[in-house]
Amino acid sequence: MTAYKTILAGAAFAALAAPAMAATFGSNAVVYALGNEGRTLVTLAAPGMSMPSGIALDFGGPLTSLDAITYRPKTRELYGYDNESDTVFLVDPMTGSATVVATQAGLTGNDDLDIDFNNVLDAARIVTAEEENRVFFLNNMPPSFISATDLFYGATDPNFGLDPNIVANAYTNAVPDATSTVQYVLDSDWDILATLANNAGELTTVGELFVDGMAFDVTEDIGLDILSFAEGDNTAYALLTGGMGGGQSIFEVPLMADAMGRINLMPVMALDGEFGTLQSLAVAPAPVPVPAALPLLAAGVAALGLAARRRRG
Repeated sequence: MTAYKTILAGAAFAALAAPAMAATFGSNAVVYALGNEGRTLVTLAAPGMSMPSGIALDFGGPLTSLDAITYRPKTRELYGYDNESDTVFLVDPMTGSATVVATQAGLTGNDDLDIDFNNVLDAARIVTAEEENRVFFLNNMPPSFISATDLFYGATDPNFGLDPNIVANAYTNAVPDATSTVQYVLDSDWDILATLANNAGELTTVGELFVDGMAFDVTEDIGLDILSFAEGDNTAYALLTGGMGGGQSIFEVPLMADAMGRINLMPVMALDGEFGTLQSLAVAPAPVPVPAALPLLAAGVAALGLAARRRRG
């Protein structure tokens, strides 16, 4: 079963098995994260879900965890990356099966990282807390990686000279064959939303993170993704750890700062720690199941047409 079909099956099952949840992500989104130190794929939201659920990841061998996950709009599949083995995996969200796609020894040297697809190129960028900037070309035969310029704040940026700690990234226009895109990142040391100029490595500050008028101090246990139902339709979400309570929550993230240079985060979902401290975030449009009555209606219309033709004959 393909990953697209398993996402569809999972969404359809959730819709049948549970009453509709509050439309905090919209009524047609599926939201994933990693729990239990990257050993569990956690579904935080899906059509019809009333509470998060988790499934153990199965690597079919000695590997036990992932450091980040991402949704690939081109194929509607879920991918993951593990720093320890420097490996990209295809993840089946129904079974938890993680299948090796490509490996390059020594690719990254830090497990505080993230991965997301540039949907113009259909290639995935991996960024880490060590300023590493890697690109995965899934469509090459065989799939391959390159190392791009390490991350830095540009000379004209207000944070020029600061050592960045980029541990989450996401591209706008998360749709197949996008014509344009912008990459956003989160810096957990300086609590900043910034843009990243892809292979050039240059970071440009967008603003500092705030919640309810208070500066928000985050840890490295975070994630960022952008939900797009069409090109130009972009809603950013972040899984953040920190603040006064030190817990985890999902926030909607404005992609522009206010007049004071603040990114005013809007709470979406508080997390209860059932799956430990979560990391990474992947948000995707949920496939829309065909209502069961429609095939029956189509069959009935076809039968009536056949009967009419027989009468005319």
